[in-house]
Amino acid sequence: ETLGRGMSLFQAMYWIGQMIGYAVAGLAFENLGIEAALFLSAALSMIAVILAISIRVAKQQKAAIA
Repeated sequence: ETLGRGMSLFQAMYWIGQMIGYAVAGLAFENLGIEAALFLSAALSMIAVILAISIRVAKQQKAAIA
């Protein structure tokens, strides 16, 4: 039962995240304009990629030390 509840909550969070994302994107398009909103989304995507790469490099360095 615990696994079933956890899986259903996990799937619900995915759906809730999508709805929040669509709402925030709509507000950004409305308030900032399309060009600024798309630039902001591209900038946030680049920041996410940089952070993901830095986490991977840190794990590799930690493994090399151990």
